[in-house]
Amino acid sequence: MSRDYYKLLKVEQSATAEQIQSAYRAMAFQFHPDRNHTPGGAMIMSMINEAYEVLGEPRKRSAYDRKRPQASDKVGETILRAARDHVLRKNWQVVHDRPEELVLAKGMRRTLVATLHRVDSAILRRYRKRAAGFVALLTLHVGPLAAPPPDGVVIDLKRSRVIGSFPDPEYRELFEVFLGPRKGY
Repeated sequence: MSRDYYKLLKVEQSATAEQIQSAYRAMAFQFHPDRNHTPGGAMIMSMINEAYEVLGEPRKRSAYDRKRPQASDKVGETILRAARDHVLRKNWQVVHDRPEELVLAKGMRRTLVATLHRVDSAILRRYRKRAAGFVALLTLHVGPLAAPPPDGVVIDLKRSRVIGSFPDPEYRELFEVFLGPRKGY
């Protein structure tokens, strides 16, 4: 639920089923791995498929519309954007830069950083499968988590709370500003 599927498919929330299908087909044509060999093309195609799977089915779309962050959540957007901008100012190399996620590297360290409205067990699992290293999910709301992330952290930006642990001080330093008083790592 962290992505705005309407933005992803470049349609308005009031779009008809036909408009959504048309937008999906146009984007699928553009980003299909058989046609688009750019790095990350397959992942973009996967996100497009995920968006269409939800918006293309009326019941799923209805449920999504009830749960999705509303456009009026400007404060939340501002917090997430500021967190992202802060991480970008750190002395790490940007490997991938997408609106909701970054992949950063420093020496042998690599981390996927995502800024999300909400994180729960399903979202955490999805990011863990894709990551090639440490994962940091910066969020405004932490839903039910089955267990702390094994190779990463969930950082609740509203409460300066961290779930999980950092493998070394270098990772902790990257996210220090978002954490409460230091209690070790």
